[in-house]
Amino acid sequence: MNFDSSVRKRYLTISGITVPLPMPAASILTLGRRQVTVVLLMPRDEDQEAWEDGNRNVWAFDQNGQQLWKIEALPGVTSERGAYTDISIDENGNLLAYNSIGVFANVDLVTGKVYVAPQRPW
Repeated sequence: MNFDSSVRKRYLTISGITVPLPMPAASILTLGRRQVTVVLLMPRDEDQEAWEDGNRNVWAFDQNGQQLWKIEALPGVTSERGAYTDISIDENGNLLAYNSIGVFANVDLVTGKVYVAPQRPW
């Protein structure tokens, strides 16, 4: 089975299955080997009031469009400052998430649990 995904406006398409999203996606990562699609949702100003998930704006879906997890919340960090702004995969296949307050997180692809990396001294 061919596993691919794309996003348009507030809709994610995974292997031909369309999944509505609560707000636009800033980026997606398709991990074909694991058959997981990771989505970075980007709340816009008009979405903020309805957005109740705080800094849990990274979601994962399986090849059937079923949501696997929402990223674990960062304790003590508010949504205005703590929403993630970028996601990537490192050379070892680890999911990384970054936010505007300097959190560099390694994210468990199975559970969405966050492991925060020590901050680099600048």
